[in-house]
Amino acid sequence: RKRAQLIVAALWDATPVRRCTGPPGKRRALCAPAQLGRAMCPCDGSLSADDYRPVVDLITAGFSDKPELLLTPLAERITDCVAQLRYEDAARLRDRYDGLRASLIDRMRWQALQAAGSVTAEIADGSGFCLLAGRLVGSWGPGELPLRPAVRTTAFEQVPTTAEAAAEARLIWRWLDRDDAAIVDSIALTTARPPELSEAVRF
Repeated sequence: RKRAQLIVAALWDATPVRRCTGPPGKRRALCAPAQLGRAMCPCDGSLSADDYRPVVDLITAGFSDKPELLLTPLAERITDCVAQLRYEDAARLRDRYDGLRASLIDRMRWQALQAAGSVTAEIADGSGFCLLAGRLVGSWGPGELPLRPAVRTTAFEQVPTTAEAAAEARLIWRWLDRDDAAIVDSIALTTARPPELSEAVRF
């Protein structure tokens, strides 16, 4: 829950996404964030869906294949706060930046595992596991016969459907990132290294 709150706050800082929760046109006047110029909110009915669409497209692109659209504004705000000696504000923004960046990396890893279909991986002692669509379907120890990769029959999932699936995916990727781990069979995934964000969005 704390991480989710950090991500929401990070999106508020990085984009003009709405902060009010009521249906469009319900309020008589704009909410406070919109009046202060911090957000684009359709709460009073004056903002059309077409006017708000660029905000939706911005966040969608940031979570898809352009994370710098969300991370760069936060990094710039952190730099500005430090230059102004506002260290507490900088620390708060850094926490939000780190939370959002971690979430984006988790999403990229999940999608890589999903796109791989069936994956068989082993470590130096011969133990290993088999994945199907990012989920663990079997494992074996040293000296045991490895499993054959299964045929994918499930639909592609953009994000884990449960917290357990997300936690499992993080553990799987940590295992794949071991120095002695190797993918021995895969439909599409050819590297065990986590995808990196571009240098432009590192901070």
